[in-house]
Amino acid sequence: MPVVPEITVETLAAWRSENKPHFVVDVREIHEYQTSNLGGKHIPMAFCLSRAEELPTDVPIVFHCRSGQRAAAVVSAVMQKKGMTNVWNLKGGILAWKEVMNPEWEVA
Repeated sequence: MPVVPEITVETLAAWRSENKPHFVVDVREIHEYQTSNLGGKHIPMAFCLSRAEELPTDVPIVFHCRSGQRAAAVVSAVMQKKGMTNVWNLKGGILAWKEVMNPEWEVA
């Protein structure tokens, strides 16, 4: 299993404020996504490999879930099975984003 590259909430926030090109994918279930999200594309974990053609190949892709575990598994899978390299797991997931950036958020 390859080492899963991670990005911190602070780095992702910097990318956003600097308008650095990137693509965010939320791998949580629909009810989680509807409660709170980062505005990324919603592709539940179970469909990430079968829907990989929906992902860009020219910018970094940041996958996230609630805590980082599901997204780390997706990053590992797309690296191994789809040969993707510019992919990142949001360390700590949306819970880390809530803690650092939006403490008032409700997170499912």
